[in-house]
Amino acid sequence: MARIRESGGTVGIGPVAFPPGGRATLATDLEGACFGVWEGCVLSDWRVGDGDAPAWLELHTKNAFDAALFYGRVLEWVDGKYPNGCEVSYEQDQVVLRHEGQAVARLNSGPVDGGSPSRQLRPRRRVHFKVADLRIARAAVLHHGAASLPRTSRQAGTSA
Repeated sequence: MARIRESGGTVGIGPVAFPPGGRATLATDLEGACFGVWEGCVLSDWRVGDGDAPAWLELHTKNAFDAALFYGRVLEWVDGKYPNGCEVSYEQDQVVLRHEGQAVARLNSGPVDGGSPSRQLRPRRRVHFKVADLRIARAAVLHHGAASLPRTSRQAGTSA
């Protein structure tokens, strides 16, 4: 929590006790994107990209470089203190975090809504999950109340 505050972020909640045997804090980064940190027992079979865990995570923010510096300081990604730290690189206009060679998170720069400059949204995270059949998964999420977003020009050339 001290590193969050020292780096310009805001601690909203915490730390609070959270079973089984841990503590959690919710905070916001420099641009107001919400994130959580956890201390304690982690499920041994949960890892980004494996099983039911998200395939990868993205942060859409105005300045990915500044965000990478913020999270690097707060989470000690690159200072060698964290034994399972992330490798940080810049690839195709994104800051990419890798753990043991596998991309686990991406930080994207630019307009955070992809639309007109007058319609700026707050920075946000996107969580991507692997599914066996995209059509079945899409039908299920729509059935449970999700909305289908229009395809952007960047997506138009991809098949999904």
